[in-house]
Amino acid sequence: MLRRILTFVAFVALVAAVSALVYFNPTDASFRYARDTTITLPLGVLMLGAALAGMVAMFLLMLLREGRHAVHEWRVQRGIRSSERTATLRAEARNLSLAGDFARARTLFAKVRKMRDPDVADLIDYANTYALEGNAREAKRLLEHGQKDFGNDPLLLFELAKAARVAGDDAAAISALE
Repeated sequence: MLRRILTFVAFVALVAAVSALVYFNPTDASFRYARDTTITLPLGVLMLGAALAGMVAMFLLMLLREGRHAVHEWRVQRGIRSSERTATLRAEARNLSLAGDFARARTLFAKVRKMRDPDVADLIDYANTYALEGNAREAKRLLEHGQKDFGNDPLLLFELAKAARVAGDDAAAISALE
């Protein structure tokens, strides 16, 4: 109730101030907004119009600022949700790999690789599903293909050497370790 009374008092004071401004400034003033076009109004009305135009401009600028912050916050939240989904899928894929369900683990690792920029650890986990299943040649092929994308990453080279060794290609294992 007190808030409503204070709001009403503030509104009455504002109306009184505007009325006084217009009443005490009755002289005509000209406002030129184009080369050949002018408006002649009482000075108080022109001052109120200028104040309203300033308030509208400030409101629009504040709206733009808040909109920019809202878009930035939305992008951050979208990135967080995407990272959470990726982490959940990765953890589930690793659990499936440990449980011995390599085909489903590969499917989830493939989804992880599509959802965000590929990572060396994701590629190694994906290739390890083949190696754990007994298909070391496919793991070696995936790691060699990943070497084109990630270069000579030490983890990748170590896993490539392991896969080459299990596949029986000792020369490739030595080459990867060198």
